[in-house]
Amino acid sequence: FAVGSPFFSSQLYTGGPSVEYYENDEQEGQRARDEIRNAFSQIGVNAPTSENSSDLLQFVVARQLSRTVRLFTGVHFIFCLFYSLAKVWVFVFLLFGPILGYQGARFFRYGHIVSYLVYVLMMACWQFASFIIIKSTASKVLTFIMALVEIYIFRLVFKFMQLLKQFSEEELQLLRILENPQRNVWWHQTAGPPQATQRVVIVPPQAAT
Repeated sequence: FAVGSPFFSSQLYTGGPSVEYYENDEQEGQRARDEIRNAFSQIGVNAPTSENSSDLLQFVVARQLSRTVRLFTGVHFIFCLFYSLAKVWVFVFLLFGPILGYQGARFFRYGHIVSYLVYVLMMACWQFASFIIIKSTASKVLTFIMALVEIYIFRLVFKFMQLLKQFSEEELQLLRILENPQRNVWWHQTAGPPQATQRVVIVPPQAAT
């Protein structure tokens, strides 16, 4: 996980990672900027330059939120799978929500994140409805806690969705390469915006025998 990951800092309890967190903590902010510059250098691309120092921090926060959302999609996937095995077949169809959410978080796809946001909202509504219907006190407490967790997840996913809207397509491509370095894509820095090119390996034909 990156510097200041919400799983190892107080950011998890204050609404998730944010640019403001790093701007208010000069030491953490500088560490985050150095880390993202190093990540860019590892893929052979100069870090984007801007008069606004918060731009680099947006890349840091986007990567952190991406990993956080992916974790929650995994939890939702297991949750839906458990209920589908318990013969609540409607949850089989709801598996598409976590799958789209994971793809959206990993590849920074706005449309997929919107779909996952709708899914999280549906789950929160279902938890609150269950809280009203259930009679057992213990079940009510558990269901209420789960509903609050869904609301927290909704907040993080919504923040991630808003952040994605602030990036250009070229910047989103950079984020995809940063989070998926194993993909066979090389970036070349030119006078204009960075462009992605697919590496092509030409294998000469074998000599006829």
